[in-house]
Amino acid sequence: MADYFQLDSINKTLLTENSFLKNELEYYKNVSPSKAEEVNFSYIAATVIINNYRLQQNFITIDKGSNDGISKEMAVVSDKGIVGRVIAVSAHYAQVISVLHLDFRVNAAIKKNNHFGILKWDGASFSSMQLLDIPRLAKVAKGDTIVTGGNSKIFPQGSPIGIVDKIRIESGDNYYSIDVNLFQDMSNLNFVYVVKNKTIDELNELINN
Repeated sequence: MADYFQLDSINKTLLTENSFLKNELEYYKNVSPSKAEEVNFSYIAATVIINNYRLQQNFITIDKGSNDGISKEMAVVSDKGIVGRVIAVSAHYAQVISVLHLDFRVNAAIKKNNHFGILKWDGASFSSMQLLDIPRLAKVAKGDTIVTGGNSKIFPQGSPIGIVDKIRIESGDNYYSIDVNLFQDMSNLNFVYVVKNKTIDELNELINN
């Protein structure tokens, strides 16, 4: 039993270190030799304490809240892929709408050519989602990597999502319907990172005006 608690402590320490490394990586991605630009995204490590994935409207609860700098409308990711979006926050906890929720939407793109569409979940399988509105002219094949697109305000562009599994198009239609197998196993979710876009207020103000 003592070894179990020691392992849990080690895991949390590694999670914090990974969060630090993600922040460092984000910084160096945005640094030029002559001038250091402002880093847009930072990462806060958290542990999943409740994870629903068998319903049509699934939510996740994490052990970090407003006291840790978390607020509504922040993205949530894992080391493998996207997880969801923060929708409610208390001092010490936050509730996340899972990617496995019928109302969840995110801008997503084919990595190799940047053709983008809307990623949603049809409620059928906890291992896959559906990418819609990809035009017929786009080159797409089974095994292609899908990432977040540039039109998402909260997810960093290029965040991993999954790979193309099935491609469908109806006769006379101009857009594909694509099944995407998720990189993250949503039935086995323990540690996540909450993503903060440091310029979100400025972006929202510009859009609203």
